[in-house]
Amino acid sequence: PQGRARVFALSAASGEPIWEFETENYALQTPAKFQNSLYVGGGFQGPEKVEQGGYVRIYALDAASGSVRWAYEAIDGFPKGLYATEQVVVFVGYQDFATGVDAQTGEQRWRRDTGNWVPTLMGDEELVYLGSANTIVHALRAADGEPVWHFNIPGGSFNYLLGAPVRHEDNLYFLTQHGDVLALDARTG
Repeated sequence: PQGRARVFALSAASGEPIWEFETENYALQTPAKFQNSLYVGGGFQGPEKVEQGGYVRIYALDAASGSVRWAYEAIDGFPKGLYATEQVVVFVGYQDFATGVDAQTGEQRWRRDTGNWVPTLMGDEELVYLGSANTIVHALRAADGEPVWHFNIPGGSFNYLLGAPVRHEDNLYFLTQHGDVLALDARTG
């Protein structure tokens, strides 16, 4: 609860530390990198008890030095995944809202209800893909959170994505809770 979760940059050749940053978070999600920025987020002990989810803090760090560019805080719960573009950092937290944070300023740009529990997300170029437990796969524009398409997974309720989808060429592949592997056109659903 006191924070102190750390993020490290290590030399790929030697494994030696290049820099280390101690956050005020108690746990961290896998970071996302875009060009010279590294985005890392996790939960932290906020000033008040939160009924659902808890507090999230996302840091924008200089990838070369580890210095903080900005920090974003909200009551969204632990982030399940982060994706960054030049314009925005997108995450989905415990409260199951997809949120876009301005990559330059750390201000919230948009927030969209996912409809139900979401295990994680993945991004590719300007699109973010996620699936919620209400059987809906979403493709959102990263810049503004607007829906590009939705796909209803057949097979009944709670047939949702297990993990993040994978994009290869023009297709989006994913495994469902019922054990089906589906491939969708990544641009149209």
